[in-house]
Amino acid sequence: MYMTRLIEEEFVPEVSNLAWSTDRASVGDQIELTADVIGDADALVFRVTNARGQAIATLTPVVSEGGKARAPWRVPPFGDRGEQYDFAAWSADQRLGASDRLFVGAPDACELARPALTVVEGGKAKRRHVHLGRVRAVPARALEGDTVELRAFVLCAEEGEPVVFRVFRGDAEEPCAVLEGKVRGQFAVAPWTVCGVEGGRTQNGMQFVDFDLEAECAGAEVRSHCIGELRGYLASPA
Repeated sequence: MYMTRLIEEEFVPEVSNLAWSTDRASVGDQIELTADVIGDADALVFRVTNARGQAIATLTPVVSEGGKARAPWRVPPFGDRGEQYDFAAWSADQRLGASDRLFVGAPDACELARPALTVVEGGKAKRRHVHLGRVRAVPARALEGDTVELRAFVLCAEEGEPVVFRVFRGDAEEPCAVLEGKVRGQFAVAPWTVCGVEGGRTQNGMQFVDFDLEAECAGAEVRSHCIGELRGYLASPA
Protein backbone atom coordinates (compact mmCIF):
# COMPACT_ATOMS: atom_id res chain seq x y z
CA MET A 1 0.00 0.00 0.00
CA TYR A 2 2.86 2.40 0.90
CA MET A 3 4.71 1.72 -2.37
CA THR A 4 1.48 2.22 -4.35
CA ARG A 5 1.00 5.64 -2.76
CA LEU A 6 4.59 6.64 -3.57
CA ILE A 7 4.16 5.57 -7.20
CA GLU A 8 0.90 7.51 -7.52
CA GLU A 9 2.45 10.68 -6.07
CA GLU A 10 5.52 10.40 -8.30
CA PHE A 11 3.49 10.46 -11.51
CA VAL A 12 0.90 13.10 -10.58
CA PRO A 13 1.84 16.30 -12.45
CA GLU A 14 1.87 19.80 -10.98
CA VAL A 15 -0.69 22.05 -12.68
CA SER A 16 -1.07 25.83 -12.33
CA ASN A 17 -2.36 28.93 -14.14
CA LEU A 18 -5.51 27.31 -15.53
CA ALA A 19 -7.17 29.81 -17.86
CA TRP A 20 -9.69 30.33 -20.64
CA SER A 21 -8.57 32.22 -23.77
CA THR A 22 -11.37 34.72 -22.96
CA ASP A 23 -13.52 35.55 -19.94
CA ARG A 24 -16.74 36.02 -21.95
CA ALA A 25 -17.99 34.16 -25.03
CA SER A 26 -21.09 33.32 -27.09
CA VAL A 27 -22.72 30.05 -28.13
CA GLY A 28 -20.72 28.41 -30.93
CA ASP A 29 -17.45 30.21 -30.12
CA GLN A 30 -14.36 28.01 -30.06
CA ILE A 31 -12.10 28.94 -27.18
CA GLU A 32 -8.93 27.45 -25.75
CA LEU A 33 -8.34 26.02 -22.28
CA THR A 34 -4.74 26.22 -21.07
CA ALA A 35 -2.62 25.30 -18.05
CA ASP A 36 1.05 25.11 -17.08
CA VAL A 37 2.15 21.54 -16.38
CA ILE A 38 5.25 20.08 -14.73
CA GLY A 39 5.68 16.31 -14.76
CA ASP A 40 4.01 13.35 -16.41
CA ALA A 41 0.84 14.61 -18.15
CA ASP A 42 -0.19 11.36 -19.90
CA ALA A 43 -3.31 11.01 -17.72
CA LEU A 44 -4.14 14.72 -17.58
CA VAL A 45 -7.68 15.78 -18.58
CA PHE A 46 -9.70 19.01 -18.42
CA ARG A 47 -13.26 18.65 -17.11
CA VAL A 48 -15.73 21.43 -17.95
CA THR A 49 -18.74 21.98 -15.67
CA ASN A 50 -21.45 24.61 -15.52
CA ALA A 51 -22.15 26.85 -12.53
CA ARG A 52 -24.42 24.16 -11.04
CA GLY A 53 -21.63 21.57 -11.10
CA GLN A 54 -23.08 19.54 -13.98
CA ALA A 55 -20.52 17.83 -16.22
CA ILE A 56 -20.36 19.35 -19.70
CA ALA A 57 -17.20 17.95 -21.36
CA THR A 58 -14.00 16.02 -20.69
CA LEU A 59 -11.05 17.11 -22.85
CA THR A 60 -7.59 15.63 -23.35
CA PRO A 61 -5.11 18.50 -23.71
CA VAL A 62 -2.00 18.52 -25.89
CA VAL A 63 1.11 19.37 -23.86
CA SER A 64 3.96 21.20 -25.59
CA GLU A 65 7.66 20.78 -24.78
CA GLY A 66 7.48 23.96 -22.71
CA GLY A 67 4.88 22.41 -20.39
CA LYS A 68 1.83 24.31 -21.69
CA ALA A 69 -1.33 22.17 -21.90
CA ARG A 70 -3.92 23.29 -24.46
CA ALA A 71 -7.37 21.99 -25.40
CA PRO A 72 -9.97 23.56 -27.75
CA TRP A 73 -13.64 23.66 -26.73
CA ARG A 74 -16.71 24.94 -28.54
CA VAL A 75 -19.40 26.61 -26.40
CA PRO A 76 -22.59 24.50 -26.61
CA PRO A 77 -26.16 25.86 -26.82
CA PHE A 78 -27.81 26.19 -23.41
CA GLY A 79 -31.14 28.02 -23.76
CA ASP A 80 -32.23 31.64 -23.80
CA ARG A 81 -30.29 32.90 -20.78
CA GLY A 82 -26.63 33.36 -19.95
CA GLU A 83 -24.55 30.48 -18.63
CA GLN A 84 -21.35 30.20 -16.59
CA TYR A 85 -18.64 27.54 -16.83
CA ASP A 86 -15.60 26.35 -14.89
CA PHE A 87 -12.95 23.83 -15.83
CA ALA A 88 -10.57 21.83 -13.66
CA ALA A 89 -7.49 19.72 -14.33
CA TRP A 90 -7.62 16.08 -13.22
CA SER A 91 -5.11 13.23 -13.23
CA ALA A 92 -5.58 9.74 -11.79
CA ASP A 93 -8.86 10.85 -10.13
CA GLN A 94 -7.10 13.75 -8.39
CA ARG A 95 -8.26 17.34 -8.90
CA LEU A 96 -5.14 19.42 -9.43
CA GLY A 97 -6.49 22.93 -9.93
CA ALA A 98 -9.32 25.00 -11.38
CA SER A 99 -9.93 28.05 -13.54
CA ASP A 100 -11.74 31.32 -12.97
CA ARG A 101 -15.34 31.43 -14.20
CA LEU A 102 -16.28 31.92 -17.88
CA PHE A 103 -19.44 33.92 -18.68
CA VAL A 104 -21.31 32.89 -21.83
CA GLY A 105 -24.12 34.74 -23.57
CA ALA A 106 -25.02 38.28 -24.47
CA PRO A 107 -23.84 40.80 -21.83
CA ASP A 108 -27.41 41.57 -20.78
CA ALA A 109 -28.15 37.84 -20.40
CA CYS A 110 -25.12 37.36 -18.16
CA GLU A 111 -26.25 40.28 -16.02
CA LEU A 112 -29.47 38.40 -15.17
CA ALA A 113 -27.55 36.28 -12.69
CA ARG A 114 -26.26 39.35 -10.82
CA PRO A 115 -28.24 41.20 -8.13
CA ALA A 116 -29.84 44.43 -9.32
CA LEU A 117 -29.36 47.83 -7.72
CA THR A 118 -32.27 49.25 -5.74
CA VAL A 119 -32.72 53.03 -5.73
CA VAL A 120 -33.58 54.55 -2.35
CA GLU A 121 -34.18 58.08 -1.04
CA GLY A 122 -31.85 60.75 -2.34
CA GLY A 123 -31.27 58.89 -5.57
CA LYS A 124 -28.46 56.83 -4.03
CA ALA A 125 -28.15 53.16 -4.87
CA LYS A 126 -28.44 50.66 -2.08
CA ARG A 127 -25.26 48.62 -1.74
CA ARG A 128 -25.44 45.10 -3.13
CA HIS A 129 -24.24 42.05 -1.26
CA VAL A 130 -20.49 41.56 -1.51
CA HIS A 131 -19.48 38.72 -3.82
CA LEU A 132 -16.16 36.89 -3.47
CA GLY A 133 -14.87 34.90 -6.43
CA ARG A 134 -11.83 32.70 -6.65
CA VAL A 135 -9.20 32.88 -3.90
CA ARG A 136 -5.71 31.75 -4.88
CA ALA A 137 -1.98 32.23 -4.34
CA VAL A 138 0.52 33.70 -6.79
CA PRO A 139 2.73 31.87 -7.43
CA ALA A 140 0.92 28.63 -6.63
CA ARG A 141 4.19 26.78 -5.90
CA ALA A 142 6.83 28.18 -3.54
CA LEU A 143 9.63 27.21 -1.19
CA GLU A 144 9.33 27.63 2.57
CA GLY A 145 10.42 31.18 3.37
CA ASP A 146 9.25 32.58 0.03
CA THR A 147 6.54 35.25 0.02
CA VAL A 148 3.43 34.67 -2.10
CA GLU A 149 0.43 36.89 -2.77
CA LEU A 150 -2.98 35.70 -1.60
CA ARG A 151 -5.59 37.10 -4.00
CA ALA A 152 -9.38 37.17 -3.97
CA PHE A 153 -11.74 38.48 -6.65
CA VAL A 154 -14.25 40.90 -5.07
CA LEU A 155 -17.42 42.57 -6.35
CA CYS A 156 -19.59 45.25 -4.69
CA ALA A 157 -17.15 45.97 -1.87
CA GLU A 158 -15.99 49.45 -0.85
CA GLU A 159 -12.53 50.58 -1.92
CA GLY A 160 -10.14 49.87 0.95
CA GLU A 161 -12.58 47.56 2.75
CA PRO A 162 -10.75 44.86 4.74
CA VAL A 163 -10.65 41.25 3.52
CA VAL A 164 -9.52 38.49 5.89
CA PHE A 165 -7.44 35.67 4.41
CA ARG A 166 -7.01 32.37 6.25
CA VAL A 167 -4.43 29.71 5.38
CA PHE A 168 -5.07 26.08 6.37
CA ARG A 169 -2.41 23.37 6.41
CA GLY A 170 -3.96 20.53 4.42
CA ASP A 171 -7.46 19.71 5.66
CA ALA A 172 -6.89 21.19 9.15
CA GLU A 173 -9.95 22.80 10.75
CA GLU A 174 -7.98 25.68 12.30
CA PRO A 175 -5.94 28.11 10.17
CA CYS A 176 -2.18 28.25 10.50
CA ALA A 177 -2.18 31.93 9.44
CA VAL A 178 -4.70 34.79 9.38
CA LEU A 179 -3.93 37.90 7.34
CA GLU A 180 -5.74 41.08 6.31
CA GLY A 181 -5.81 42.61 2.86
CA LYS A 182 -7.58 45.63 1.39
CA VAL A 183 -9.96 45.86 -1.55
CA ARG A 184 -8.35 47.56 -4.54
CA GLY A 185 -10.72 47.70 -7.48
CA GLN A 186 -12.04 44.17 -7.98
CA PHE A 187 -9.28 42.40 -6.04
CA ALA A 188 -7.92 42.07 -2.53
CA VAL A 189 -4.32 41.05 -1.93
CA ALA A 190 -2.28 40.07 1.13
CA PRO A 191 1.34 38.80 1.26
CA TRP A 192 2.17 35.60 3.16
CA THR A 193 5.54 34.00 3.86
CA VAL A 194 5.24 30.23 3.36
CA CYS A 195 5.93 28.25 6.54
CA GLY A 196 4.95 25.01 8.27
CA VAL A 197 6.14 22.73 5.47
CA GLU A 198 8.37 20.46 7.54
CA GLY A 199 6.78 17.11 8.32
CA GLY A 200 4.64 17.07 5.19
CA ARG A 201 4.49 14.50 2.41
CA THR A 202 7.39 13.69 0.08
CA GLN A 203 7.49 13.89 -3.70
CA ASN A 204 10.61 13.37 -5.82
CA GLY A 205 12.75 13.60 -2.70
CA MET A 206 11.27 16.91 -1.50
CA GLN A 207 8.91 17.50 1.42
CA PHE A 208 5.78 19.49 0.61
CA VAL A 209 2.48 20.59 2.12
CA ASP A 210 -0.73 21.57 0.30
CA PHE A 211 -2.47 24.60 1.78
CA ASP A 212 -6.18 25.44 1.61
CA LEU A 213 -7.11 29.13 1.35
CA GLU A 214 -10.14 31.10 2.51
CA ALA A 215 -11.20 34.74 2.13
CA GLU A 216 -13.92 36.67 3.97
CA CYS A 217 -15.35 40.16 3.37
CA ALA A 218 -18.50 41.74 4.81
CA GLY A 219 -19.96 38.35 5.74
CA ALA A 220 -19.19 36.70 2.38
CA GLU A 221 -16.76 33.77 2.39
CA VAL A 222 -15.05 31.69 -0.28
CA ARG A 223 -12.65 28.73 -0.18
CA SER A 224 -10.05 27.84 -2.80
CA HIS A 225 -11.24 25.44 -5.49
CA CYS A 226 -9.19 22.58 -4.05
CA ILE A 227 -6.64 21.78 -1.38
CA GLY A 228 -3.37 22.27 -3.21
CA GLU A 229 -4.18 25.68 -4.67
CA LEU A 230 -0.93 26.58 -2.88
CA ARG A 231 1.85 24.03 -2.40
CA GLY A 232 4.90 24.77 -0.26
CA TYR A 233 8.20 22.87 -0.52
CA LEU A 234 11.23 22.48 1.72
CA ALA A 235 14.35 23.72 -0.07
CA SER A 236 16.50 20.90 1.32
CA PRO A 237 15.82 17.26 0.29
CA ALA A 238 13.87 15.08 2.74
